[in-house]
Amino acid sequence: MTAAISIDIGTLVTRTPGLHGGCPHIVGKGVTVRRIVTWYKRGLNAEEICDRIGHLTLAEV
Repeated sequence: MTAAISIDIGTLVTRTPGLHGGCPHIVGKGVTVRRIVTWYKRGLNAEEICDRIGHLTLAEV
């Protein structure tokens, strides 16, 4: 049996004026939410996106 982990998404995503045009991005990683969504729309699941963008955790995706 695995334990469920609760993560507040507000701690993972931020906007920074002057960085990525103010678009939402993953805190401290420099990856925009748009980039993750693009990979998802191309048919990749969360694990595959983590493989492509190796420095992201599954929770961040």
